[in-house]
Amino acid sequence: KLTMLYLQAFDSQAGNAAPFKQLNYEHLEGWLSRILELDPVGQYPLFVASRFYAEVPDKAKRQRMMNLVYREFFKDPERRWPSLAYQTLVAQNRLKDLPLAQTYAHAISQYAKGDDVPLWVKLLEPAILEEMGELEKALSLIRECLERGFIKSPDDVRAFQNHLQWIDRQLAERKQ
Repeated sequence: KLTMLYLQAFDSQAGNAAPFKQLNYEHLEGWLSRILELDPVGQYPLFVASRFYAEVPDKAKRQRMMNLVYREFFKDPERRWPSLAYQTLVAQNRLKDLPLAQTYAHAISQYAKGDDVPLWVKLLEPAILEEMGELEKALSLIRECLERGFIKSPDDVRAFQNHLQWIDRQLAERKQ
């Protein structure tokens, strides 16, 4: 935790007010990875990687931080899904990179199986697939969520059954 505090304080020391985009991201990635090794339960390194260091306008540096979060997610998906979910939304809405967002969402749906993963996170992938025009795949994933009992409340079940009917109508219109 002290190492994390040191790292964050580095760019705002007196006389060293370097914006994130001027940092050496190879070294930054090394620091964040090492901090995660020292404290694998801690999530703060991934939080700052996805919410601060990945927000720079430099595409290569942003991608480096996004890759770090994605790679580290697989080491502890049950704890690390929040940072990847955030990145999924950034890729979908800010970067408009739907294939990247779908990759992240797919990883979450396949590996973050805990009960503490909210329904909206579990349904990111079908939502992104719908936006990509992949209605058949979205339909299949939503049906799977219903069958596996991810969607539990009667109101949610009814809402998603209605949504499945809407997708069916959209697919029927495409065939006409």
